[in-house]
Amino acid sequence: MPEPRTPLHCALQHPHTAGRAYPGRWKQYDRFRQDRDAMGGWPDYVYCPLAGSYAIVSGRGGNPFRPGF
Repeated sequence: MPEPRTPLHCALQHPHTAGRAYPGRWKQYDRFRQDRDAMGGWPDYVYCPLAGSYAIVSGRGGNPFRPGF
């Protein structure tokens, strides 16, 4: 008998859903982060500025923003 599936913790639900809605986004984040010095940089504790995330989901990365995914 298969093990029952454990539901995702709420902290993981959003990234998991966003991953399905925006395939390839982690590669886009990697490219964005590689250019961080050319864009003026940001502190090490920041994974990506909000403006960078918006650029990725709004079409710069080829995935148009879809609210309510």
